[in-house]
Amino acid sequence: MKMVVMNPVRKYLLFLIVLNPIWYAVAQTSPMMKQIISRFAMQQKLCGQEKIYLHTDKAFYLAGENIWYKAYLVDAMKHTPSDKSNFVYNELMDFILWSNTSLSIC
Repeated sequence: MKMVVMNPVRKYLLFLIVLNPIWYAVAQTSPMMKQIISRFAMQQKLCGQEKIYLHTDKAFYLAGENIWYKAYLVDAMKHTPSDKSNFVYNELMDFILWSNTSLSIC
């Protein structure tokens, strides 16, 4: 039977491949990482962000056409309906016309 001698570079690479998942596991459970995650969660609860999704009936409009749209106000992290705000303010801008509207969220 022939004895296999490994190259030192190959030994080092094998060592890194074996220990790589262990390093990730240690880094994910460190107290510093837990503290960062808990502070981020606390900040998200205190001043959470919202996103607005706006659906229109067409991609392009001509002058004088009605614009039909529906707005969805959702929590930025969970993408569930948000109850923090009750209004969505909309600005339609053109080179000639500028109008402001507000839409009540039911």
